[in-house]
Amino acid sequence: MDVVLAPVAASLTDPTMDEGFMQMAPGEFLAVLDGVGRVHVTRDRVTVGLEPGQSVEQLDYVMYGWVPRWIRILREEYALHASAVRFANHAIAVMGFSGAGKSTTVTALTQLGYDLIIDDVVPVDFESGKPYTSGWSRPVHLTDEAAEQLGITSTTRIGPRQNRKLATNLPSVTGRWPLATAIELSPDPKARTVSVTPLSGAAKFQAVLNHSNTSGASAGNGRSATFFDWATRLTNSIDVFRITRPTQDWSLPGVIDAVRAVLDQGKEQE
Repeated sequence: MDVVLAPVAASLTDPTMDEGFMQMAPGEFLAVLDGVGRVHVTRDRVTVGLEPGQSVEQLDYVMYGWVPRWIRILREEYALHASAVRFANHAIAVMGFSGAGKSTTVTALTQLGYDLIIDDVVPVDFESGKPYTSGWSRPVHLTDEAAEQLGITSTTRIGPRQNRKLATNLPSVTGRWPLATAIELSPDPKARTVSVTPLSGAAKFQAVLNHSNTSGASAGNGRSATFFDWATRLTNSIDVFRITRPTQDWSLPGVIDAVRAVLDQGKEQE
């Protein structure tokens, strides 16, 4: 994989998806970060074009998260939009849309002795029919409120979300780990307490799709067959639970208790 600094066009020639900050076309992606720069991605090359006075560090959020996910998609390999910890020599993925509390939850779990694998993007590959994941060195991104609540003081404000995200480096484990369970964090404005629901059938499959086909990128440009095969195999290989929490004044201890109850239940069933 080549990573080079060079001028990058302001737009793809014929994008099949254009969300302003992100464009997709067959065989390529483009990230456009106003005032910072642009990143063009193919399956074998990443080209970074910076605005005057900017540095690559300002693109860390993209380079550590979006780019690896896009490269995998272009190679017809896929990932969950999730964070992962190791528990009893298995990987546990904590899925959720932006703002659900993935990074906050896994950081809290590390403070209880769980090992961080990776934040925000969880690659999943299969070996002998079983799903495995691994990570790479990548900062954990937290809101100011979450960092304060967790007592995280060593942070740097970076990247396109510099007004609301902090990056902190936490120790992570290396190696490949079998993925046993995925937990979907689901904020609900009507919820008054934290609750846990095991998912099955169509609901389980939909949860996997929701957190692996963000913006339709994974299944786009002729990849639907390989993506849905991957998603089907993953759905059939792991347990999936939904943890619903209040949107306002959500209780992190309540969510952590729910996560640990799910993991303890799975351990008893082994």
